[in-house]
Amino acid sequence: MKRREASILLIFLITLWTVGCTSSKKGNRSEKEKKGKVIRIVTAPNGPVEPNIPEGRYDRKVLIKVVEQWIGTPYKYGGSTKSGVDCSGLVWQVFNEAYGINLKRSSIELLTMVVLIKEDALLPGDLVFFKTSDKEVNHVGIYLGERRFVHSSTSRGVIISGLDEPYYRKHYQGAGRIKN
Repeated sequence: MKRREASILLIFLITLWTVGCTSSKKGNRSEKEKKGKVIRIVTAPNGPVEPNIPEGRYDRKVLIKVVEQWIGTPYKYGGSTKSGVDCSGLVWQVFNEAYGINLKRSSIELLTMVVLIKEDALLPGDLVFFKTSDKEVNHVGIYLGERRFVHSSTSRGVIISGLDEPYYRKHYQGAGRIKN
């Protein structure tokens, strides 16, 4: 997929995330809404605005802007450029570009740089860790909000995936917030 097409896809996905049911009443929420699967839109005089997603320490808009530039980048083990990047290289580059923060360069080393947090406490900019083989933690992504994270997939390159997708649910190992 070309970068331009990937950027358009990302914008489309973000737009979809911001669409929800504005007509449901607070006391009459569906089961999906109670479980947090539906995004509720705040309607302002000028029209709908982004859902109220806690920012955490990192500005989500800056994060998304940098992530957009990486979507569609092919996977390359040990890579950290837009011609090819692995999962920890992506994390390293995004944090450097978005916030000027220099992180360590492997999934297991990144674990030493975080305070572990519960999944229900995730905020944009937190790291999510996975174990996809019999070894130690070997995959990392950046949480974007709404149960979505960006990562570099060995088969599809830099993509956005959902924590509730069966593959990632099965291999999820935990989450962490970069230490101060």
